[in-house]
Amino acid sequence: MQILSEDFKSFITIKQGLAPESVRHCMSRLGIIHAYFVDKELTKENVEKFFFELKQKGLKNNSLNTYHTTFCQIRYYCRDRSLPSDFYDGFKSFKKTKPDIIIFTQEEIEKILNTHLTYGNFRGKDTSFLDFRYITMTMFIAFTGCRYSEAADLQLKRLDLSAGKATFIETKTNENRTVYFTEPLIENLKEITQGCEPDDYVFRNAMEKHVHVTDYSADLKKRARTAGIIKRTFPHNFRHTYITMSL
Repeated sequence: MQILSEDFKSFITIKQGLAPESVRHCMSRLGIIHAYFVDKELTKENVEKFFFELKQKGLKNNSLNTYHTTFCQIRYYCRDRSLPSDFYDGFKSFKKTKPDIIIFTQEEIEKILNTHLTYGNFRGKDTSFLDFRYITMTMFIAFTGCRYSEAADLQLKRLDLSAGKATFIETKTNENRTVYFTEPLIENLKEITQGCEPDDYVFRNAMEKHVHVTDYSADLKKRARTAGIIKRTFPHNFRHTYITMSL
């Protein structure tokens, strides 16, 4: 049984009310699940084999739980669409492991922001401008303490550069939140949003579209290594750092 991708996306967005970032994660996992079950029936036995193979590949429990969440949504979808849904009965989430919280020093943040990377051409287009965009995105996350998804989903109409503030409407608590910032971030944001429309994303990739977390994370890790930082580096480190410094 193959799940219709667009119909499933509509279901988890509208009926389940998942946030855009959660929808993206589910759709990404659905693609991998589709590839595995392309020549297999969706049964308890095959689902168990699917997880066993992921485990054999070295996936940790936290990563396995992203597939567990997706399978739960698939089961809800099947029930709603009157399709067989007993293929996931009896499966439980994996025991969560909490990684050590990584905090950057102010010096390390400055090193990351002052480290530049080179970019080649993409589809015949010079993409050297991405260095400044990603540095500005990192600066925004570091200086406001926002979550990656909040920065990535920020539209120009939610940005008030004259007042030095941005309002997030897609938050984890489902409540609007406003953050404030000053120079040099304001000037950087002015530069990367020149010529943009109100509904455009503030931070965009080479195709002027939404910046995917995997692309940004890979860029951030490379920038940190180039800066000589050996700590595990993820976008959320900046939020931990911001909160710790605030306390």
